[in-house]
This record gives sequence, C-alpha cells and structure tokens, in this order.
Amino acid sequence: MRKAVIDFGRIKLRGTLAWWIWASRTSIFLIGLRHRLSVALSWLWIYARDQRAARLITQGSSKVVR
Repeated sequence: MRKAVIDFGRIKLRGTLAWWIWASRTSIFLIGLRHRLSVALSWLWIYARDQRAARLITQGSSKVVR
C-alpha cells in the first residue's frame, strides 16, 4: 500500500490517507485533461505493479547534493 506524510504545521497526516490527498492535490494542479489522465494512468500502472518510488517535496535550500 502506498504511504505518504503530510505536514502543514498544525495538520499532520501519514499513511494511505495522506497518499490519496497528495495524489488528488497533485493531479488537480496539472494543466489539461490529457496530462491528468496520463499521470493517473502512470500512477495506476506503478501501483498495480507494486513498484516503489520516493517523492519528496521539501522547503529549504535549493542546493542539490550528489
């Protein structure tokens, strides 16, 4: 099952509910129905194949450390 962490200061969620909120919120900001469907199908394919991926959105330094 997919899991995520949401931290909006006073509001903190984790687990599957946080993942669904993240996925829904992210897809809303995509431009055009074609892009939304493309991303949704891609996520569905990854979910069905049980592939693992990490998506981190953080605030702070824009430096990339390799």
